[in-house]
Amino acid sequence: MIKNLLILFTVIYFTGCSSVMPYTYSSKTNELKFEISEENLFIKKLNNPEYIMTSDRCTNESYLLKEKRYFIEFVSLQNNCSWNGLPDGYFEREFKFELKLKSMVAVERIDINNFSFSTFKINDKYSLNTITIYTGDSNIFIIDYEGKLHEQLLLKLNPTYQNNFALMPRFKADYNYSMVRFNFFNSYFNRDVRDFSE
Repeated sequence: MIKNLLILFTVIYFTGCSSVMPYTYSSKTNELKFEISEENLFIKKLNNPEYIMTSDRCTNESYLLKEKRYFIEFVSLQNNCSWNGLPDGYFEREFKFELKLKSMVAVERIDINNFSFSTFKINDKYSLNTITIYTGDSNIFIIDYEGKLHEQLLLKLNPTYQNNFALMPRFKADYNYSMVRFNFFNSYFNRDVRDFSE
């Protein structure tokens, strides 16, 4: 009996730890909050963001967040759904396709904890930064047109980081594509199919 209780508490403890969200958005204060560590929170204030709810039969409370400096897609999948490929690969492919870019080449990728930071060279002359955040059932995709959030957050996680692309001209666009909205047509994610015949 005691052994079973110990196993149950261990499972509950690790389930709670794995569901920690390193990113939240507060619509009341218009703030993005990033958890660097338990004691360290990085906050970015947004200026009049446009908040757009998105839905699919596989998602929970997903949304787009648009501001002059950022495009954010928050995708939260239900427990019985999963991605059909690499989420960031889908995101990058659709960004390139929707904006009809001639080229989009990753020149830097840095992964730290649940964060993935990428710098792209667009059309052989512009730079663009993205941040992807992974949790158990959610993916957050951030396009940072100015590159400031990318650098500030990266420096919080790695104080020795040096930005080698700061002098490149920035790529700007008005991006509106949502993977959640177009999932029905492109099958980025779907319900898990299990064989119950066994």
